[in-house]
Amino acid sequence: MNIKITKRYNKQKVMATKPTLMGVVIGIKFYEHPVFGDEVPLIADTGKQFGLSEFWEIPPLIELI
Repeated sequence: MNIKITKRYNKQKVMATKPTLMGVVIGIKFYEHPVFGDEVPLIADTGKQFGLSEFWEIPPLIELI
C-alpha cells in the first residue's frame, strides 16, 4: 500500500465524533474530517495508521498499489 499519513490523529477521539465514511479502497477506509469537512484532505484508516491523508477524494486503486 502506498499511502502517506500527513498528520496522525487519535482514532478513538475521531471515531467518537462519528465521521462520515466516504469509501473503502483495498481495505483502507476514508472518512470526511468531522470538524473541517471538505476543507481538508480525507482521514485514512489503514488498520495500522490513522490520520490525515494526502487525498482530497477517494483515490483510485492504481494510486494505492
